[in-house]
Order: sequence, then structure tokens, then C-alpha cells
Amino acid sequence: IRKYGEPSKYLLYGTAGFRDKHNLPLDYVFVRMGVLAYLRALSLAGKNVGAVITASHNLEVDNGIKLVDVDGGMLCQLWEPLAVELANCKVNDFVTVCNRILQEQNLVLDNSSSAFILIGRDTRPHSAGFHACMKNGVELMGGKCEDLGEVITPVLHFVVRDMNQSGYQCDPEHPFVATEWTGRYFSSLANGFHELRKTTTYNLEANNHIVVDASYGVGSITISDFYAHYTAQQRATDPFPQLSIDIRNAARTGKVNEDCGAEHAQKLQQPPLSIDAHKDLNKLMCSFDGDGDRIVFHAYIPDAAGQPKWVLLDGDKIASLVSILLHQELLASGLLEDSAQHKAFTCAVVQTAYANGASTQFIRALGMPIHMAKTGVKFLHHKAQEFDVGIYFEANGHGTVVFSDRFVQAVQDYVPQGTKDTERKDVAFARLRATMKLINPAVGDALSDMLYCMAALQVLEMDLLKWHQLYTDLPSKQVKVSVPDKSLVACSEDETTVIRPAAMQADLEAAMKSVTNGRCFVRPSGTEDVVRIYAEAATQEEASRLTLLTEEAIRRHLG
Repeated sequence: IRKYGEPSKYLLYGTAGFRDKHNLPLDYVFVRMGVLAYLRALSLAGKNVGAVITASHNLEVDNGIKLVDVDGGMLCQLWEPLAVELANCKVNDFVTVCNRILQEQNLVLDNSSSAFILIGRDTRPHSAGFHACMKNGVELMGGKCEDLGEVITPVLHFVVRDMNQSGYQCDPEHPFVATEWTGRYFSSLANGFHELRKTTTYNLEANNHIVVDASYGVGSITISDFYAHYTAQQRATDPFPQLSIDIRNAARTGKVNEDCGAEHAQKLQQPPLSIDAHKDLNKLMCSFDGDGDRIVFHAYIPDAAGQPKWVLLDGDKIASLVSILLHQELLASGLLEDSAQHKAFTCAVVQTAYANGASTQFIRALGMPIHMAKTGVKFLHHKAQEFDVGIYFEANGHGTVVFSDRFVQAVQDYVPQGTKDTERKDVAFARLRATMKLINPAVGDALSDMLYCMAALQVLEMDLLKWHQLYTDLPSKQVKVSVPDKSLVACSEDETTVIRPAAMQADLEAAMKSVTNGRCFVRPSGTEDVVRIYAEAATQEEASRLTLLTEEAIRRHLG
């Protein structure tokens, strides 16, 4: 540990794990997280955990590490403070901190455990070096590592979950083979995609083709591996033509996330590099982020004058498409009602306050309950798990669908009746079974979500334009306001209401009423001494006016 030096700066473990400039330096962080990952695996009595070396949607100069827990989800929140302490303590205090964690968690060092740390990484030029640092940390404790190679983050999450659910233990008779486990991921997606499309006779040729902006990241490698796997098991019974994937901005042909990717498209509202307004007119397109855990769709469609107009289909539009399909199949299956076999199952969409109000209105009109959660994937995921079927997507394209064990069992136990009276119900269960194979419930997955949306368009007999026109986003504006003390602002758990200062919320509500379809909220930044504002209204002019009124209220109450 001393060899890697003292911490360069105080780092916080957030939803994205640890992340900073790669030359901070960050070597010491990876070594220390190798130690922590081993301790976490030790606490789980032989279960495996994982780590992903990536900085996701950040530019190539950054890197970081996310730890993956036993269920394939994010690191247990109770261990986040331990990660922060271990990453930031002085070298002379490191052993003391480790011993205290061992004592508090009632752990005894045991090098005979079959558990190991599974490590995946993106294609940043410094990721391989950080992989070696992490491996050193694990082996320093007498632990073992296995390398999943260059994969999108969701593959690592899926494999950790899959290994632990199947009871896999690595030993000389059952050595770890990365391609066997990634193959299980590819098979699950390929089978789900095939089975879902097989439930409809509708075949719009355009829905079989997609252009993928891989953000110069690892997504292009995983997509190519999946495609080879998918075509190798293409069935003669598949009613659709060959899936066509046109990869742009592939790994190592440019700098990760530079002028492309999901973050670029969604935040800047601009098309990525390598997309041509005329050559790509009317094509379904999407953008992954640098580590493939989020996706947004986009397209050039003709405007009223026949000229190419670029449009974005963000996470809200993805949530809406997924909600249409799942809601109609849940209704047809009868699972939303009490029966002799089971109590009614619950289904809900989870959004944050940043979701566009038009999407919220659209999903509610479907009859789907909507629940709000605090901003951040871990809060959305946790809230979604309260339901038998929980759908969540942030506007930035990060999201998935989670299923309760009770729901999974009910769908798997259903036996098709094969009669005319049960024909629609049989189809509904077939679609739900296919959905559970195609969706990665552990984490947001750009590849899984891409395939599911493509299949959903066929099942719903919908084209790109119909999807785009489901609703029109309300104009919105986001700004941040510097304040003397951001801690003076406290919000409700879902961040939609100001609790302190007590009088501020009344001013915000008056401001919202002053414009058509007005909605706004404020929240203190987690990283800067600012208060963030989100405002939306019927027109961009009114959204801007609401933003100014909100800013005035902040200054009036905070100075």
C-alpha cells in the first residue's frame, strides 16, 4: 500500500463509484478497492462480487471504479462509507481501518474460500493498468481475481448475478472461462429477442435495422460479440429478416465519448459524429454511453418542408414504449387481478422530478401508477424493487425493468392452454417470459434496452414516427444558482418539494401557477455550492420566465 503513496485528494463514492482524472493519480484507489472487494466477498460467505473499471459517460481523460455486489446490483449502501474511508485514509492508518472493518463485520481472513473478484473494464487506454492495480489489491489479501475482459458494464453485472444464482464455485474441476459466462448473457438476450418477435406477424422492415453510435467505447466490442452469437444461432423459424446493426464510432477509432454518445445526444440535444442527415434519413438510430449502461434513441425525420430534422427519443420515451407493451400484456395475462392462484401483482413506473411532465401525463393516461424517487439510479432501482414489476428510466437513458421473485415464478409456472378462449392470455405470458430473458434486471443495459425497444416496436405494430409522436415534450430549462450556503435548502425525499426554508415552497407554487402547465423544483447540488433549478411550462418563453421567478425566490430566501 505504501508503494502507491498517500491519497491525492478526498474522493466520494457515489452512484458512479469513484471517478476522477486518470493521472490524479488513481492507482492507489484501485489497489485499495481490490482490498475492499475481497473483504466484501469474504462477508458474503463464498459468494462472488465484481468490479468495473470505467468512467462511463465521462471523457477519456477520466477513469474510475464501480463495485458490483452479490446480486449483480450496485455496492450495498452500508459498504459505501467503508469504501470512502479505505480510499481516503493515510497509509499509516490503512491496516487499522482494515482490521476495524474485519472486526465490525465479524470476518476472519480465510484464503481457502472459493469466492473471487470478477473484473471487467472499458477500452480507455489506462483501464488495463488500473486492472493490474486492482488485482494487486485483491491478491495482497490472499484473494483471487478473474478477468472478464473488455465488456460493457451491464455484462459484468449480469455475470456476477448469474454466477451467484447458479451457485457456481471456481475450482480446478470448474475453472472460470470468461466466454462461457458472457455466452450465457448473449444467449439470454438472443433468445428473449427471438421469442418476443415471434409473438407477432407484424414485420416492418425498418424495425429490423439500427444505427448504433458506440461513443468510441467498449459497446462496439460487446455488440459485435453479441451479433456473432446471435447470427450463429439464427433459427429457421425466425419470422423476421436478419437483424442489421450498423456500428458507428467504434472503440479505438476516436476518444471515448468525444462529440458522441448518449450523454452528448441527450444533454446537448445534438446528433453525434458520424451521422449524416441525408444518408441516415428515417433510420432508427441510438447512442450508447462509453460503458454501455445507458442508451438514447434518435433519428432524422422529414420536417413540414421535407428537410431532415433531428429528433431525440430519450429515457422518458423509452419508459413510455416499455410501459405500453408491459401494461397491455399484464392486463391480458390477468396478473393485475386477484385469482385463485395468486394475489394481484403490482406494477409501477418510477421517475425522478427531472422526467418531462408530458411523459408523466402520458404514462398515467395508460393507467400505470407513477412513483417518484430521488435523483440517482440507486434510488430509482431501490424504489422499483417495491413492486412486482418496476419500470424505471432516467431521461439520460439509464434504466431497466425489475421483477419480483413471486412474479417470475408465476410467469414461469403458467402452462399455455392452447384454446381459442385463452389464445390472447397464452400470447401475453409468452411475451412476459421473453421480456424476462431480454431485460437485464441487474442494471441499466444499453444493448438489452436497444433490442427490447426494437422488438417492442414490432409487437406494438409501431414505426419510428409513431414512437416519436406518442407525446410532445413540454419545453424546459435547467440552471444553477450560486448561493452562500446550499445546506439551508432541504427537500422532500423525492426532491419535488422544498421543506426548508418553509416559506420558499409557497413562492414556488405561486410561480408555477403564473404560467401554463408550470412545474418547477429546486435542489441543492451534491458537488457544488449551488442550488439547481428545473422548470417546465407550455412554451419555452414561459419556461424561461418560470426559471427567473424560481431564481428570484432562491435569492429572496437564501441571499
